Amino acid sequence: MEKVKKSGGARKVVIIIAIVLLALVLILLAASMVVMDIVFKQNFGTRIDTSFNNMYFIEDFEGLTADRREFKNNRGDTLVGYVYRAEGVDAPKGVIISSHGYGAGGQVGYMDMFDVFAKGGYLVFGYDATANDESGGEMVGGMPQGIADLDKAINYIKSDPEMKDLPIGLFGFSWGAYSGGAVLNFHPEVKAAALFSGFDTSFDIMATRGAEIMPDQIELIKPFMRLYELLKFGKYSTASNISGFKKSGAAIWVVHGDEDTVVPPAIGVEKYIAAFGNDPRIRLDYIEGRGHDADLFRERQAELVAFYDEHLK
Repeated sequence: MEKVKKSGGARKVVIIIAIVLLALVLILLAASMVVMDIVFKQNFGTRIDTSFNNMYFIEDFEGLTADRREFKNNRGDTLVGYVYRAEGVDAPKGVIISSHGYGAGGQVGYMDMFDVFAKGGYLVFGYDATANDESGGEMVGGMPQGIADLDKAINYIKSDPEMKDLPIGLFGFSWGAYSGGAVLNFHPEVKAAALFSGFDTSFDIMATRGAEIMPDQIELIKPFMRLYELLKFGKYSTASNISGFKKSGAAIWVVHGDEDTVVPPAIGVEKYIAAFGNDPRIRLDYIEGRGHDADLFRERQAELVAFYDEHLK
């Protein structure tokens, strides 16, 4: 009987220790998520409006019209977009959806490109991402929100009576390029994607920025960053460009400058080169002497129209 009592007492001690350790782990995780929430709000906790110097206006482009549309994001916020079309284009070749970059504001900063695409025979859908310009939302919250917004934008296009049967192309710069590549995980119907100066995963860009601020601590923080994004954004947090490229049959064109310090090539085009090599479906242009530069796509306007002409059939 004495041995049984001692054995039962030992088991109770083990159970108590296990409960205490579990409680400590849960407290640590909860505290880490509070810290991560503060970090993400510091980086993504405000609204963003396009500065006047970066704006284009519909009056600047003769024969271009814009039809205002609304749709909901994954959080229930109302997002605003515009369907751009050129006068005289009665049978559009397809629809090109534009996802804009982070920090400079919304879709009005790309209207010169919309004019080129529209006069090339396409409808163009440019929208303001969550918490940008005309769209709702108190804050962006994190990079994966861009994927969620583009996912909902594509769903909106597929529900629109005029556009639902048109072939879909994507156009994105920086954050928009990341969103455009990653959303291919969820939309195999996309036929072509032109992606400029983008990165493979949200975690890549967050870890890169974090390493600049706290190089000695970043390895300890990384697991908590991953967990926070997973809890906040679900499937969007784990969607990468590489997995999207693999799941999609779309023609993909990536352009990236080798002197880009905002999105280092190591977390963008260099990863794609290593993963896809000479895959003829995926064109990878690694441009010498160029940085994080919107002129990378503005210099290729005619070539972009030709790219969509070839693949949006």
